[in-house]
Amino acid sequence: MLLLGSAVFIAYIGFPLLQSATANLLSHMLTKEETGVGMGLFNLCNFISGAFSSAIFGSILDLEGMTFSINPLNANGDHAIYSNLYLVLSVVAVFALFMFFAFYNRSKKA
Repeated sequence: MLLLGSAVFIAYIGFPLLQSATANLLSHMLTKEETGVGMGLFNLCNFISGAFSSAIFGSILDLEGMTFSINPLNANGDHAIYSNLYLVLSVVAVFALFMFFAFYNRSKKA
């Protein structure tokens, strides 16, 4: 239980830090004329994506009878849906990090 609580604590601390760092990066990349609209669009996208992702992940977790696991570290069982979802989210996060570094380094060179 302590390990789970520690992981949740780190995740809840990490999200606001990442969001504020992203907003700071965005405000420095935009021109003075684009900053207001850009920051508003950034906050709108964060709000909408948070609402939609919660609904989608909740719907996925409500699927019953899923016992097939795509995660090689997890055996088949009742908790396979959680393992599959977290594996897919981890792949998406690594892909997003790769794309960020690719586009950020390209925009720095230009």
